[in-house]
Amino acid sequence: MSPKRSTGEAPEPRTGRRGSGGRWRVYLGRGVIWTFIGLVIVNAGTNQYRVWTADAAPAAQEETTADAAPAFPEDAAAAFAASFAEVYLQPAAPDAEADEQGAVLADFVPEDAAAEFALPEDFTGTRVRIVQVEATDDQHGLVTLSAQVNGEPMHLQVPVYADGAAALVVAGPPALLPAPAQAVLPEQSAPDTDSQTAEDMEPVVSGFLAAYAETPEHLERYAEPGAHIVPLPADVFEFVSVDALVVPPGQTGETHQVQATVTWQLAEGTEVDTLTQRYALTMVESAGAWYVRDIQGAAPVGADQS
Repeated sequence: MSPKRSTGEAPEPRTGRRGSGGRWRVYLGRGVIWTFIGLVIVNAGTNQYRVWTADAAPAAQEETTADAAPAFPEDAAAAFAASFAEVYLQPAAPDAEADEQGAVLADFVPEDAAAEFALPEDFTGTRVRIVQVEATDDQHGLVTLSAQVNGEPMHLQVPVYADGAAALVVAGPPALLPAPAQAVLPEQSAPDTDSQTAEDMEPVVSGFLAAYAETPEHLERYAEPGAHIVPLPADVFEFVSVDALVVPPGQTGETHQVQATVTWQLAEGTEVDTLTQRYALTMVESAGAWYVRDIQGAAPVGADQS
């Protein structure tokens, strides 16, 4: 077979599927990229959901805890128990019948249970005060009262049952307990004081206290402008002296907290016509002069804190 004769013309370019072999790789790459973006979006949404649920969990827990707190009507039960104790501790009249005493207690105790609350004839109590209320659930609570029982300070614990806030009953006889023991104050030492500042303040404090007790129209001379200080009732005390004025050292600025030990004399003389009291004063310096901003009762200073 003879070779094909050349015509001298350039060969025609090939057509068909030459470029299709690379195009699928492009599509595949795009698919990978979009898949990655989708995973990122899903992951971000999942993390945000976890944050939302984590924030909501404590709130739901707090709401559950609040709902779990006893709904016992503490204020109503305390008043009810105090009223009961006033009747319970009141001595019966010498000629009173048991039925009469039971009728008095009938408003507080279960029906036909007054006999359980009977007290000896010489048993008395006064000065009933509410100390605390301890609720055990929505319907049961223990009200602790203080009272003078036969002249001695004691506590009286009254069990109260509540059927809502409007229906209360003393669930059983109360229990008598000793009152808290008397505490012993720690040994006190002489407090440190800024003697020079105390000396500068003393005339102002003395003048203020005299006006505070006797001449309220002069209070404005010693009180800080704009301060609202209510004087003592008229004709009760007369000012005698400032026995001690403690100005803790190290205070800076215009305002100082000081403590004054004061002797008063009763306006109407008695066998013991003087008394000593302690006050906390807020002193303010303005233009080189001291003024009183506030006066309150004070605790002792110089107590040993060890």
